[in-house]
Amino acid sequence: MLSNFLHAYGRTIALREKGRPEAKQKFQPAIAVSREVGSGGRLVAQALADKLGFQLCDKSILEQIATRNNVPKDLIELLDECPGRSLEIFGASLMRGVSFSHSDFDRFLRATINALLELGSVVIVGRGAVCLARPGQALRLRIVAPLEMRIRNYAGYEKITETESRKRLKAIEDERAKFMRRFFGRSSAVSHAFDLAINTEGISIDTAVEMSLEAYHRICKCKQHAG
Repeated sequence: MLSNFLHAYGRTIALREKGRPEAKQKFQPAIAVSREVGSGGRLVAQALADKLGFQLCDKSILEQIATRNNVPKDLIELLDECPGRSLEIFGASLMRGVSFSHSDFDRFLRATINALLELGSVVIVGRGAVCLARPGQALRLRIVAPLEMRIRNYAGYEKITETESRKRLKAIEDERAKFMRRFFGRSSAVSHAFDLAINTEGISIDTAVEMSLEAYHRICKCKQHAG
């Protein structure tokens, strides 16, 4: 279960911070996935996690930050998803009797992702993980697709009209760009931040998974996986 993994992760990091020997475990390089909304990137990430026996980490990263810092999860999600709403976030934090700013969030998010990359055996979706992963020590994967295809996919997934899907994709992409500018000083990751980029317009999800696994084994020199 994800909650069990997060508990074990928190305990492992705490033990490492104290230099305890029982924190040691066999390292399996992580996979960091960056994806365009509606491209099928989440499906690829989940399939990779299943085949490798890894844990999928997406919004669960926010749960870990909230737990370790005694901050309400909804406030953490607001900090993550809405960087342009500073006044609302500030007011929400005061109403909850906590002091947790964007800079606090950024610092703890960076520390959490770096810890997950160090711990290994995880597939991290989004949160700028590809920009924090070190070349050769994790697979840095990008999944893309043409806009119209993504609009259709997202509409089907959310059961909404394509007109509404187009609006939501624009809003999500704008917030992601704001996050990247705040976190990394640019609106998107540069091309050399990725080891492999896959366009799902002409490549099926299954094939994308196979290609990603091959790249993972070659780049990270991993020969075994729990498939």
